[in-house]
Amino acid sequence: MSESTPFKYERFSHEAMFTTFEVLMAGEPTQYQKQGAREVFQILTRLEQQLSRFVDNSDMTRLNLAPVNEPVLLGLETFDCLTQALSVCELTHGALNICLGRRTAKLFGKDADNKPVMQDEGKTHAELPNWDQLVLDPDTLTAKRTHEAVQVDLGAVGKGFALDVMAQTLTDWGLTRCLLHGGSSTVLSLDGPEPDMTWPVTISHPKEPRTVLSTLGMAHLATSSSSQIEQSHVIDPKTGDAIPVSKAAWSSAPNAILADGLSTAFMIMSPEEIKTLCQENPEVGAMVWDGTKDVEVQSYGAWR
Repeated sequence: MSESTPFKYERFSHEAMFTTFEVLMAGEPTQYQKQGAREVFQILTRLEQQLSRFVDNSDMTRLNLAPVNEPVLLGLETFDCLTQALSVCELTHGALNICLGRRTAKLFGKDADNKPVMQDEGKTHAELPNWDQLVLDPDTLTAKRTHEAVQVDLGAVGKGFALDVMAQTLTDWGLTRCLLHGGSSTVLSLDGPEPDMTWPVTISHPKEPRTVLSTLGMAHLATSSSSQIEQSHVIDPKTGDAIPVSKAAWSSAPNAILADGLSTAFMIMSPEEIKTLCQENPEVGAMVWDGTKDVEVQSYGAWR
């Protein structure tokens, strides 16, 4: 996914969550823009420390190490992220499952660049917990695992949640002519760069980068992509197996955490399931390449 912006803007970058986050602000650069970018990147760093299961003493690490059925007090932002993530799990009927961290770690090792490497290990049914075996209590801001196999992994929604929080901060600062992205895979727009203008975001085919599949005119919209070409990295929660290698999915939604989670779920859901979800949620769109044809894709719902 790449951006093409034929107008003046300032670009700010920050490394987090194993990728590069960027904020594009339209107009001539100002000191206030720089201060706003610095503020949201500080927030991004804090969120990573709270949400990553790879950070010692993060909320996720404490939750995953706690005994079964023991409530764990979480930070407000972590609780908010989990609440929204479980909503996406429910919306997709479990095609997104944030509780499969243990199975993910067993099936996929990591190379030096944090890329997944397939492992030849078997699975048992006990390693495939349901998403609803993570229970939240909004009155106490606690979460508990109700099954030993539950290991929470926010990799499918973490970047999207961070972008939503960053966007709200920019809005509070009055910096609304912005486009944000996390590693180019999840993109969120606020106002367009100029009145009656949108941010043009070009989506290319993952296997044929010179082939443009779609150009979105983005304003108050989020889009996200998930793809695998040479190496599997997405697990089907129903079987515990990695899905076929050659596949890609894109989503559009009102906010980034929803778009982020849906792009992963669309990698797993059937065409009929995607069609039904988009019909029942008219603000959601999808585009899928199933790997059977060179570049042909299928669009659903509000994709634009």
